[in-house]
Amino acid sequence: MSHTDLHAKTEVLASSGQSSSSVKATTKSSAGNAISSGAKKSGSSIFRYPYKPYTEDEKQNGRDYLRIQIKELEYGGFNSSNQSAQKLLNPPSQSKSKQSLKATIYLPMPQNLQDSNSLGWGDDRIGPLGAAAYGLGEGVISGEIENTYKALENAVRDLTKDDSARSALLSYVTGMASGGVGGNISPQSVVTRSTGQILQTNLELLFQGVSLRTFSFPFNFAPRSQEEAEEVKKIIRVFKKHMSAKKSGQENLFIKSPDVFQLTFMKGTQQHEYLNCFKLCALTDMSLNYTGSGTYMTYEKGQPVHTTMNLTFKELFPVYAEEYEEGLGEKGLGY
Repeated sequence: MSHTDLHAKTEVLASSGQSSSSVKATTKSSAGNAISSGAKKSGSSIFRYPYKPYTEDEKQNGRDYLRIQIKELEYGGFNSSNQSAQKLLNPPSQSKSKQSLKATIYLPMPQNLQDSNSLGWGDDRIGPLGAAAYGLGEGVISGEIENTYKALENAVRDLTKDDSARSALLSYVTGMASGGVGGNISPQSVVTRSTGQILQTNLELLFQGVSLRTFSFPFNFAPRSQEEAEEVKKIIRVFKKHMSAKKSGQENLFIKSPDVFQLTFMKGTQQHEYLNCFKLCALTDMSLNYTGSGTYMTYEKGQPVHTTMNLTFKELFPVYAEEYEEGLGEKGLGY
């Protein structure tokens, strides 16, 4: 493949969805107040791909891009006091966590954008014996074992008119109450073995808990200059470094948590109002393919012609309904 053909191919791959004019690499800062790549702002590093920084005019015109801020999360500690225990029971809040910005990465909008919200719901069944046993448990706690057991006996007698099934149930319940029954024997199996029937149960879908969302994004890197190739290398190194655990002290008794990531879909200088927003995320998986086009090709100094990167993030905190009325959740689609 000639150098001309190779350059033409990378022209097509470079932007991961952006026009060729928006991804043309340059070693000089654009006109206006654009921030040069690799510069420091408020003590944190800035990286971008394509390498050409967006000018203020481009930002104001509504350019869409993904901003990834890398932050160090400061943990508040925990002791055995009742106050600290109560704090653990409160729903976690991203706004209350202490964070320090380490780096910012600007990337083109990834393809195949999706988000999904899910919660834990599950089937729950309770039968006549279960309801009766619940009353027995309350009686045990309150000390009224004798009266509660009599009520349970009466409930069992009302369940069936079949003498053999009633006898089997009463025998099992008696053994349960006296603690003399062992093994994996259930009231349901006793009834089925005796009569070939099953007890009618009340089936209901019950809420079981919140869940954490996961997001996966693919990115294409096809640098078209030495400077852009170096920038791609820096971006990959930054992700690898900050997703890794850290050593804690010289004795290495503990391992510190990796840094976390704040993702924001941007339109111009503002949060995108027609796409979802994110809680703080952990980067749980990163995969790279240095032969993105299916063939190993490099430039003169060894930079891969086409690299694909897949990132998988998982949010640190669940989403609650109240958060759609405050902070990031107030804008656009919310979470």
